[in-house]
Amino acid sequence: MSTLVVTVPASLDGVRVDKAVALVADVSRSTVNSMIGERRITVDGTAVSSRSAVLHQGQVLSIDAAEERERPGPVPDPSVIFDVVHADADVIVVDKPAGLVVHPATPSSRRWASRWAPTSTVRASCTGSTAGPRA
Repeated sequence: MSTLVVTVPASLDGVRVDKAVALVADVSRSTVNSMIGERRITVDGTAVSSRSAVLHQGQVLSIDAAEERERPGPVPDPSVIFDVVHADADVIVVDKPAGLVVHPATPSSRRWASRWAPTSTVRASCTGSTAGPRA
């Protein structure tokens, strides 16, 4: 089993368990609620019973995140082409195609951000490298 163990930092002092776990484990708050029901989240060794419990600095938060970590991530679609308007060491500005969703609000969105070309392809095209398609 994969368990995340975090000593609650000052930045999470006073934050609800559901918000903190969603942030730390990169899962939705509804997933956190399910994890609480399955007793997969503990604070100082005691199973969390309420998503609204408040964390305090120094507490030890343990999250059994085995199932959530095994989810496959989005796969880039290299067929989506866009122009690089500007690139320097700090920022890349692209002309995004109309209708391409950058951060979909619902799973039913038809065109996900994962359809963007891989970052390495974007960087290569910005530096003039011929490796990979123009992004």
